[in-house]
Amino acid sequence: EDASQQRKYERFNLLLHQNADKPLAAYASALHLSTNQLRRVVKGWTGKSIAQVIRAAKIDQAKYLLRATTLQIQEIAYQVNFDDPSYFARIFKQEAGVSPRTYRKK
Repeated sequence: EDASQQRKYERFNLLLHQNADKPLAAYASALHLSTNQLRRVVKGWTGKSIAQVIRAAKIDQAKYLLRATTLQIQEIAYQVNFDDPSYFARIFKQEAGVSPRTYRKK
């Protein structure tokens, strides 16, 4: 059972890091799980809610874009599926400990 749950989580994590912009139902469908089953798998392996895991993946994607591109921070916010750039900046600072601008300068 544990090995099966681990494989499901690993497959979800791979999908998530390939594209962190999909709705939860799309990940669940791709893994042949219900959304509730996927929530339980993620919570069981990470101790975090699926929303927290997805948000962290979006911030990881934003970190990459901040380092690898010259896109404006507002554009990066939209690319990682935040509708409000100021909300993105607040969440980024919560997750990364610094603002997107400061992160880019590091």
